[in-house]
Order: sequence, then C-alpha cells, then structure tokens
Amino acid sequence: MVSAAPSRMGLSPLAVLAAALAVCGIVAIAWLGTLRLPFAVAQLSIGDPDLPENLIVFLPGSGCEPAARQATKFFTGLTGRWKVVALEKPGVRRFQPFGCTAEFTLNADFDKLIARQTQFARGVLAAHPEAKLKVLVGYSEGGLAAPEVAAGAPGFTHLVAASAGAMDGEALVYAAGAQLSGPVKAARRMAAITQTPDAIDRFAWNDSYAYLSSLMRLRPLSAYAKLDLPILMIHGGRDAEVPLAATEIAQRAFSRAGKTNLTVSIDPRSDHRLGLDDPQKQAVLLAKMLNWMAPAPSKSAS
Repeated sequence: MVSAAPSRMGLSPLAVLAAALAVCGIVAIAWLGTLRLPFAVAQLSIGDPDLPENLIVFLPGSGCEPAARQATKFFTGLTGRWKVVALEKPGVRRFQPFGCTAEFTLNADFDKLIARQTQFARGVLAAHPEAKLKVLVGYSEGGLAAPEVAAGAPGFTHLVAASAGAMDGEALVYAAGAQLSGPVKAARRMAAITQTPDAIDRFAWNDSYAYLSSLMRLRPLSAYAKLDLPILMIHGGRDAEVPLAATEIAQRAFSRAGKTNLTVSIDPRSDHRLGLDDPQKQAVLLAKMLNWMAPAPSKSAS
C-alpha cells in the first residue's frame, strides 16, 4: 500500500487549503465590517402611490443597527401613502461582525444625537412643505430624544414617542441599572459615571460612561412643556428597559399643567419591542397610530 507523503508543515494539503480559506474568510469579514453604508439617509416609500404623500421622520432606537433596517421593521404595512426618512448614526456599517465601531462609540452621546437629528429634521420639513401629515416618530432612544427634536424643529403636525416616556435621565438610568444589577450596584455605577462622565473606554450595562452621562442629563418634561402639537406615547406594560412609570410620569405632568395634547396607549402584554417582531401585533400598533392621527370629522359633516 502506497501512502501519501506528509507535507512539510505536518498537515495534509486539504488541511492547508482549509486553513488558508479560513484566514481569507476572516480577512473578508473584517473588510466588510469597514464598509460604510452607501447613504447617510434612509428613505422608504410605503403605501398607495396614487394617494397624497405624508411624511414620517423616524428617530431609531439605541445601538448600531442601521436606521433603515429599524424603519423597515417598524413601518412596513403602514396604509395610506408615506415617505419615511431616517438619519443614520455616525459609524454604523452595513456589516458589523465584531460589534459597533469605535466611531459609533465616540459619537454615542445624546447631545450630539439631538443636535444632528434636529438639523436633519429642519431640512426634511423644509423639503416637504406639501405633506399634509408631518409626523416625528421616535422609538426607545429616539423617543427620549423626540421632544427635544420637535422643540428645535417646529413644523411637525404630530409626535409619537414609543417605549420612551418622559422620566428624567438620571432616574431612568438608575431604574434600568437596578433592574439589571440590583440597586446597590446601580448606585455605585452611577457614582463612577459621575466621576468620569466623558469616558468612552469604560462601560456599564453595555454602554459607555459618556453615553450614560449624556442620558442622565436629559430632562424630557422640560421639552414636552414647550410642545402644543398632538403627542402619542405608546408603552408596553412588560417593558423591562424603560419602565412603564416613565409614561405615567408624563400623564401626571400633562394633567397638572392642564395640557390636553397627550394621548397614552398602553398594551399590558407588550414588552419594549411593542410586538414589532410579530406581524399581527405590528399591524395593531400601526392601526393605533393611524386612528390617532385621523382628523376628527367636522361639525357640519352628516
């Protein structure tokens, strides 16, 4: 019996080939991870093209999932005719095999986020004066930023804040931290964040100290007090990331101030995702939004 001679590396030719392909695969994945998204602005056209077009500016949730992907999940199935636009975050890539990029982490800051989104919203509103409905929709992180953006970019007809509420940032960080780590560790982490508020290389609960300190400075009720447009807050009763109390705080504050422009929709069975991963639950969510935005019939109507 004739046996094959061993290679000089001590591996068979097939093993050498497999190893080479594996190395090439790792290099290719790393290269794909550096690719920027082709457009800084995501745009979706949804619904019947024969109807007049309405406008949605979407503020996505936290993390580095592309805004285009989040908007598609959120709004697919919306009836009527809509143009949905969303501004991508700096450092977001189409392929992110090794997690969020350093550029993304450097720019993960609510002050920067609100400034960019406000400037973007002003430009979008100016470019679409013909739209009858001009709706600002913020989900999670985007919902926390939404009142500041709406206050800085007047012209929206409606505001939707989903899974966000209006709890002060410091209380929100503590509530989320206590849920994940317990109250004692949460208090210690917050003290550490306060001592080094600009650190982008130190993390708590998967976010940098710089990001969390910028969140702790948020005072959404102050921004909501400036707004007179109709506001819809949507919250899940099982939300473990932003407690339902965040929306209940808004209800009480609006009531005390005598403001009647807030509508609250609570689904006791939904979590932070609000059923967006289930087509039937998503359809219910979109129907709630559309029914709320529908103009009231005139008094002269029969």
